[in-house]
Amino acid sequence: MTEQTVDGDVFTASLRRYSTRDPDFYERGRRIEVLYDPDHHWTVALAGDGARAALERQVRSASTVGAVGLALVAVGLPVELRRGRRKRRHAETARPLGTARRRPRR
Repeated sequence: MTEQTVDGDVFTASLRRYSTRDPDFYERGRRIEVLYDPDHHWTVALAGDGARAALERQVRSASTVGAVGLALVAVGLPVELRRGRRKRRHAETARPLGTARRRPRR
């Protein structure tokens, strides 16, 4: 958890994305430089090259996941629409259950 004072107001925020199981990694009461969103004081990132690089990686990976998802939707949606149309056409032209073809008269 971090505590920031901005214009006399105190805000707390969690640095979950920077969490570690190493108890000696961060010290209680240690001052660190953070960046925060002025509109959302609970959105905080560590200020520094390492933190910035981690944030950039996170944005890049989210962009990649979004692009892949969009591509899958762009390919899958037309295929699924065609399949639905084909099923509807087949259902419209299908004979009711229990009906057999007429036998030719002799």
